[in-house]
Amino acid sequence: MLFFLKKPVLHIDCFVDEKHAYVAEYSPIELSTKFIPSWFKHLPPNSNDPFESICLKNAKTCPGINTFLRTGFILPMWSDLAIEWSLEHYKWQYADQISYVFQEENTLIDGFADNHYILKIISPWIISFAKPTGVLFTDPAYFSGLNQFYKTIPACLTSLSKHNVIGSHQFLFLQKNKITQKGIIRHQQPLIQFIPLGDYNYKIKCHVDSKKYNTYNSILSNRVAFSSNGIVKRLIDNKKRLCPFN
Repeated sequence: MLFFLKKPVLHIDCFVDEKHAYVAEYSPIELSTKFIPSWFKHLPPNSNDPFESICLKNAKTCPGINTFLRTGFILPMWSDLAIEWSLEHYKWQYADQISYVFQEENTLIDGFADNHYILKIISPWIISFAKPTGVLFTDPAYFSGLNQFYKTIPACLTSLSKHNVIGSHQFLFLQKNKITQKGIIRHQQPLIQFIPLGDYNYKIKCHVDSKKYNTYNSILSNRVAFSSNGIVKRLIDNKKRLCPFN
């Protein structure tokens, strides 16, 4: 007799402060299945004929792509973001007039991103889990396409064991160029795909909670880390941050 075990449910609480209430209403974090790309939907259905050549099959038969498109959840861009950059400078402008971008120093990952601007997109979301959870941040390339003017890098975070929260900021890498470049990240474009490390069904709640946001934002801004000699200390100085994703 076969027994099919039901996947455990991972409860995910996503919240913003009051000034970003419009984000929770119009650009909520949602399951990846809500963002299945049109190119995938438009692929012809595959034949069920077992004698048909596998060469005729497409991505709808690929378990790797299918599973990836249906795993985790997506943080979409909550506002249009226009960026202009060249060899000597860059500038940006959000349509919502309140979001902002922070430039990281290249020394943060010295030798990896030479000749690039490293822009940190400050997300309005904080994400809380019902239990300690490891989460992979990855580029939602299947959802947003390969022709973006920027690059992103993956990261993996474990929610703080006491509070089970993570930040949701994202890096953008812009290659410096002598000719001025321009690009726009559109509202609702997938920015990050989060993949919890474990086999779960997900239940997501998105809402406004300024009190909770301010409490956890303070905690994330003052994360505890180990120094080189093993002594626990608080890294309050931004220049000493160990993890730029929080």
